[in-house]
Amino acid sequence: MLAHTLNFGRFEMPTSVQAYPHPPLNYFKNLANHRDGSGIVRYVQKYLMCQTWIDVGKKLFDEVLLKGGVWHLYGHSWEIQELGLWDQLGDLLDYVAHQPGVIYASNGEVVELMRRKTPSVAEAA
Repeated sequence: MLAHTLNFGRFEMPTSVQAYPHPPLNYFKNLANHRDGSGIVRYVQKYLMCQTWIDVGKKLFDEVLLKGGVWHLYGHSWEIQELGLWDQLGDLLDYVAHQPGVIYASNGEVVELMRRKTPSVAEAA
């Protein structure tokens, strides 16, 4: 979670935010488990004070707009239903929708776009 990098393997796309009300400690633990020291610093500086997962998602989206990268939202419909998060999810999707210059893509489309922009060793030779 909290990822927005373009540097990932074809089957290892990191996620930015999950449609789920994680307590702040969960974000910290996730970054610690991935040994992401710079991510921990970034989380403490920018995201620790966010009150909700919606706030985290919006702030991360704004960061991707400014600096580039991939903003990847994921969620499980059964959790969203069970926790009554549909309105919150709608709020976040309204926030990120229709932004100029943003490419809205499926996971497969993101991988394909990255493949086109990153030449393989054979293509570079």
